[in-house]
Amino acid sequence: VVLGLSSAGQWQLPAGEGSPEAKAGDYSELYGRISRAVVGITRRDYPRGRSRSTITHFGTGTLLDPVGLVLTSPTVVPEGSRNIDVYLRGGRVAPAVLVKVYPEKEVSLLQLKDFRRALEPGRDRLDYLRPGSSKALAIGDPVFSLGNAFGSIQSDDQVAMAAGVFSAMIELKDKHPKSIYVGRALEFTAALNNGMDGGPLVDARGNLV
Repeated sequence: VVLGLSSAGQWQLPAGEGSPEAKAGDYSELYGRISRAVVGITRRDYPRGRSRSTITHFGTGTLLDPVGLVLTSPTVVPEGSRNIDVYLRGGRVAPAVLVKVYPEKEVSLLQLKDFRRALEPGRDRLDYLRPGSSKALAIGDPVFSLGNAFGSIQSDDQVAMAAGVFSAMIELKDKHPKSIYVGRALEFTAALNNGMDGGPLVDARGNLV
């Protein structure tokens, strides 16, 4: 789950600033507005010495601009990754390349090789999410996790969504074997299932936090 980006002012969500907040217990409008900016990601590895063997890893990403910049985590797409496919709603699939990994921020950036392959008929741009600010959250505020739970996007053309609340802001001070990130992190109660790693956490207006 990503925590937001310092360059938030560079992007605009088609729904835009001032989008209505989701009403408690009725999140279908919010889901319809933001779910097409959430993508499934697969990465295929071919282990040496096992020419016919393929290992497929899957996770979630978020479209950050209308031409196919995708935000995910290094646990989904680590340094040196190749053979990356991005799955969008509507059964569309587009290959992607790794642009940059920022391990200290737990961020990987991908770019669709040809975003036009991912467009819905009659459209010339992709839906994407607008970064917000985690600093604006108060404990108890509603938040929502979205992602490719158990491969739901590529298998069922369905983005999974779970509701919860922001429960704490914690400070990570120690590095771990699987993460060198230190700094502020959000604690929340929205569910995260297998395959949702790298996906977005959004506030009640649909802004990425």
